[in-house]
Amino acid sequence: MSFPLFCPNPRCVFHHPLDTSSSRGSFAVVRIGSYQTKVAGPVQRYKCSSCGKTFSDRTFLLDYYTKKSLPYQDMQFALCSGQNLSSIARFLHCSPASVQNRFDRLCRNGILFHQQCLHSLTLCEPLCADGYERFDQSQYHPNNINILVGKSSQFMYAFSHTLLRRKGRMRPEQKLRRDLLDSRYKPPRGSATRAFSALLAEITTFWNPHTLPCLELYTDENTLYPSALRRVPSLNTALCSRHLLHIQIPSSRPRTLHNPLFSCNYIDRELTKDLSAYHRESVCFVRNVCNGLSRLFCYLLYHNYCKEYRIRWGSTHYPVHAVLAGLPPSTFQPLLSQLYQTRLFFSHYTVSSLGTKLWCRGYPTPLKTKKEYLPKYAQICDAQGQASLSSP
Repeated sequence: MSFPLFCPNPRCVFHHPLDTSSSRGSFAVVRIGSYQTKVAGPVQRYKCSSCGKTFSDRTFLLDYYTKKSLPYQDMQFALCSGQNLSSIARFLHCSPASVQNRFDRLCRNGILFHQQCLHSLTLCEPLCADGYERFDQSQYHPNNINILVGKSSQFMYAFSHTLLRRKGRMRPEQKLRRDLLDSRYKPPRGSATRAFSALLAEITTFWNPHTLPCLELYTDENTLYPSALRRVPSLNTALCSRHLLHIQIPSSRPRTLHNPLFSCNYIDRELTKDLSAYHRESVCFVRNVCNGLSRLFCYLLYHNYCKEYRIRWGSTHYPVHAVLAGLPPSTFQPLLSQLYQTRLFFSHYTVSSLGTKLWCRGYPTPLKTKKEYLPKYAQICDAQGQASLSSP
């Protein structure tokens, strides 16, 4: 571990690395000894000369406060290859809870990494948006995962999640069971529209009308999509001025390469194929919404920045989806190499509302009464160091 470049205390004036060369002076720390650990050996401790905060080398690592080192990249590859938590835990000789803990850490790092990449991205392609339906806890609690994908690059820009009420044909005893569960938890009315509006609001973070004067957005003919689009003021203004074109495609069209919604259909197939919790007719399913979305975001990182656009046997190699979306490799590859080692701090980045909600584990799990656990080191603090948002 190199010498610290900033103070991890959010209240310190030297918390941001760019502030270390400001008129307030230079960042200085003093060594205050070391301590011995079983997982990493001797660890050096420091004390900030400005705020008096003490910390160690491991404070800046993704494995901060862990008692066992696990290979993040191998775990991510196993997750994206269809293995479940129990299978990964058996291979690594640890508990499934430890595996999920590492996916949560990688997810939080990935949120900041992905946000930085989106801010560096110049949008140059149409977008596709669609809903992907599975269930949480049981089939009485279906969900809708809305996905925003690049039409040409199949780059996953963002996703949102909402719970639905079970619909369709049911036997009388199933209807009674649904009514009983509805008395304990029922999704709020209009949640599907709000979730899709939150997804569309992400477009404003990386779409620049000066570089792409007319943006095309492809969806199916779901009736809630136009109303959700009007809920976003900036997109509603662009829609009225013809800077944004909302094109709806019938769902009855064949799901071939010539379908404008092929990118969304492709992502649906990949999720069903690659993630064990989304396999059809399987004993694997999402039991905790926040945990499932953390694993889904880890898949987003693998799909966008690690997986080739097309995998062909032989000498032909394609770039990753991020490059086809218009992101130069020099923008994300240096940070990608540190994604699995270095801890990224939330206060150093500008994060969207969906990213903040996922970071803070703000998605409810049906029938769960306890509050979602968020580690103290992951809580978002304001300028006074108080936890300003821990479970929205």
